[in-house]
Amino acid sequence: MKRGGGEIQFGRGPVKFFNQNKGTAPEGDGFQRNTGGTSNYQPKSESFVPRGGQGRGQRGSGFRQNESQPAYVPSSSAANLDESRPVAYNDTDDVGDQFLDEAQKVNITSFADYIVPDDGEFLSFPEIPKLTVKCLQNKGFKSLFPIQQNCFYPVYHGHDLIARDLTGSGKTFAFGLPLVERFRKQGQMGNNKLKAIILAPTRELAVQVTNELNKLKHRDNEFKIVTVYGGVNIDDQVRELRRGVDIFVGTTGRVLDHIERQNIDFSNLKALVLDEADIMLKLGFKEDVDHILRSIKKQVAKKVQICLFSATIPYWVKSLAREYMRTDFKVVDLAKDLKNKTARDVQHLAVECPYYNRISALADILIFYGGATKTIVFTSTKVDANQLGQHERIKDVEVMHGDIAQNQRESTIKRFKEGKFKVLVATDVASRGLDIKDVDLVIQIEPPKDTETYIHRSGRTARAGRSGVCITFFNKKNYEFLQRIEQSAGINFKRIGVPQPDDVIKASSRTLIKSLQEVNHDMLYIFEDLAKIIIDQNDGDVEKALQIALAYCSGHHKEKMTSRSLISGQDNLISVEMVGQ
Repeated sequence: MKRGGGEIQFGRGPVKFFNQNKGTAPEGDGFQRNTGGTSNYQPKSESFVPRGGQGRGQRGSGFRQNESQPAYVPSSSAANLDESRPVAYNDTDDVGDQFLDEAQKVNITSFADYIVPDDGEFLSFPEIPKLTVKCLQNKGFKSLFPIQQNCFYPVYHGHDLIARDLTGSGKTFAFGLPLVERFRKQGQMGNNKLKAIILAPTRELAVQVTNELNKLKHRDNEFKIVTVYGGVNIDDQVRELRRGVDIFVGTTGRVLDHIERQNIDFSNLKALVLDEADIMLKLGFKEDVDHILRSIKKQVAKKVQICLFSATIPYWVKSLAREYMRTDFKVVDLAKDLKNKTARDVQHLAVECPYYNRISALADILIFYGGATKTIVFTSTKVDANQLGQHERIKDVEVMHGDIAQNQRESTIKRFKEGKFKVLVATDVASRGLDIKDVDLVIQIEPPKDTETYIHRSGRTARAGRSGVCITFFNKKNYEFLQRIEQSAGINFKRIGVPQPDDVIKASSRTLIKSLQEVNHDMLYIFEDLAKIIIDQNDGDVEKALQIALAYCSGHHKEKMTSRSLISGQDNLISVEMVGQ
């Protein structure tokens, strides 16, 4: 497929497409123009592939241009898709590109299409009322991200949808905003009849989705959202459901509990959303999701809209589409043909470090690369998480994993978001879907054994248009996993060494300088006599006296500077480069 202007074969002759980044399409291109305050939804029978999304940027600054592929791929009959399953595919393999290629080979007679506005400005979407815009702007949102732009009309008009984009792209509002506005326009909000179910792989993500949807309320009691998950008393959730609810968000296991207890009335259900569908599969929830979908199919006579959102499209998602979704489902794919499958604007670094030296190396990397910013440290086990969180060298840290009570985990996330501590040590299960916008550094104590885990871990930084750094520790035993990630995720790790002691001290001093700027000058007179004594003790050398004071304040005043291997980070070793003549 050529970028810009070109041709693509859909099975019945060449089909032209126009890249949104190249300006408006030529006259007679088949697109209907939006000329006023009417809807941008424009059905048409011409087989043109619509324009793609743009790159991400800071909210309010517009989106950086990139050469992304067209976002919409017209869907075909799911029944006509190739039923054969390549032997090489596993359930967790990302078959998104293959899936779209397969759909393109099917003969297409007609399909509904959409004009995607050239930008994400709210004014370009007249279906979003001014009061909603005001609510979002008051919470810091100035425009829509590409995934939100491209998904708005398919979801708003009730189409089944599969959407793929990189982590941290804003997928929650991509389904939440159009669903809420559709129900609001239909006058159904606030009638306490269940209209939408959103399934999430973890409790943390379920709570986060609920918090995001609450931002769309015009008033506190406009509609009711209930969050259901395990680890808490089910009776409170039962009472909430029986009082009536407009939307509920939940984890699959607890949703199944409520289905078996017949606590859920599906009679008015309009939509079901699977958020982070690939992670549901990875965490072993495939059977739960299948059971929920079968239960809904049995109880609801009218077809329910199904939307699947994911950073990758495993084969299981393709199977779900074939079995449960309408034959004219839509695909919004902003990760198609991208070699780099990780979040944009992430710098990927790797440091070789022996297992026995990892805590010392981690402590110094946190100072050198983290500074005063928020950092998430990933471990594979709860034992490792507790060890790091309790070590005296790891400062300003709290731990989160599955053995910690749910209310304590929620309190930890809240405190971390509020900046009450800087370093969160977490296992994968406890941190799935965490959306904390100002995390600038992610550290992985060892490379994960699969690429999807790396994608989701690294995606905890560089969110909402920010940039970030992901550092992965490795050693000779697990180096193969690092190589596999490079190949599968389409990234190149930059090899770095553990910071040298003098570099660590200089980095910690930067934080000290910021703290000194907060000193109230009205208090300085108290230290005049002490300052004179220190200067006199150093023979009137003011600079030396200041250096001594700074060294003491930084905490680096007793230990002797030691050398450190540039290769492994091991203390008391010197790296020597041998150069032949």
